[in-house]
Amino acid sequence: MIGILVPVTALLQQWFTTRRMFMSAMALFLAGTCLCAVSLPGCILNATMMPVTGKFFDKLGPRFVIMPGLVMITISLWLFAGIDSDTTRGSVLFNHVLLFLGISFVIMPAQTAGMNQLPLHLLPHGTAIYNTLQQIAGGICIALFVSIMSSGANRYIRYSLDPAAFQDKAQSIVAGLQTVFWIEFFLVVPAIVLSWFIKELPELHELVD
Repeated sequence: MIGILVPVTALLQQWFTTRRMFMSAMALFLAGTCLCAVSLPGCILNATMMPVTGKFFDKLGPRFVIMPGLVMITISLWLFAGIDSDTTRGSVLFNHVLLFLGISFVIMPAQTAGMNQLPLHLLPHGTAIYNTLQQIAGGICIALFVSIMSSGANRYIRYSLDPAAFQDKAQSIVAGLQTVFWIEFFLVVPAIVLSWFIKELPELHELVD
């Protein structure tokens, strides 16, 4: 999920910066401000939905909470993969909100379901391993996706008719981001299938034993 959010942030930053046609300090300030404004609804919705998804988790179990979340993430990535330099602000905002809504259905329920498979005396070790792997996997995914994005941008510039043109430089970054979003899309699709095989929570007496 961390690897997914980095390209989204890069897309939003690029989207606002390229509409100013100059790189003054005020332009960068306004681009950053607009980026925060567009990101805010998704973040608020994500925080608001956490208690709601917790209730769904208790009533429906992990499978029927995580799977719809992964479907929403997949749809959002598919929409992000189709963006270009003319994509409207409303479309970007909708995709971002949908992505964070899906994330709210996945991260906490998946972590809880994983931890609930452990006996009580192994919970501290499971938490430590989870936190460590989360940081390592996040760093690897960020490096991998940024490298893919840069490679896609360089490939676009290589075949561009006017590599020095401002619009071509902006579109090259969009092309790199589209490559990343398509890769993320095809990585999430198998996760939807695998989420069907998530085990239900064990009974409390099994955890104690």
